Amino acid sequence: MALSVCIAIGIALHGSIVLPELDRSSDGFNWVNILSYVGQLGYGGAGLILSLLDKLGKNFWYDAAHPLSDLASLYFLVAGAMNYFATCNLYDRYYGAHAGELSAAHGKK
Repeated sequence: MALSVCIAIGIALHGSIVLPELDRSSDGFNWVNILSYVGQLGYGGAGLILSLLDKLGKNFWYDAAHPLSDLASLYFLVAGAMNYFATCNLYDRYYGAHAGELSAAHGKK
């Protein structure tokens, strides 16, 4: 629920997941933009949909000149990172190398 709220706040603040410039010779190329794009896509389907809408020019709520659009990108990044870490934690807890040790510590067989 909290992740969906982060995405909703990001959209309400006129933000979107914008594809980064990947051409190294371009003035718009920036490693931080690429890393934050990868983090924003950690949310999954909503991140892909927002990214595709930006590529197609169909996201009517996005306004790069809006003063809060950068803050909205931060909300998308937080949602993506929280989803990634929650998924990794769940995997480690139940399927990782120490899954049997955790179950034994909690009295489960």
